[in-house]
Amino acid sequence: MKTPRYDDLGQRVTDCCGTYSTYFDATLVCKKCYHAVPIGQGDGNEFKEGVTADAYFAAAFSQEGA
Repeated sequence: MKTPRYDDLGQRVTDCCGTYSTYFDATLVCKKCYHAVPIGQGDGNEFKEGVTADAYFAAAFSQEGA
């Protein structure tokens, strides 16, 4: 099993390209290479241990316009 990848603030990203994912029809895919990925990879549902969704989004939105 690969070591999970995370962005700088602790949100899980795709193993293949280290980016976020999106749904294409009913399949979750990497936004960079469009390969199918499992739920959790880059979809905003998984974070590093010790990082909560609330803390992640507070930090992400505080960087807007910086």
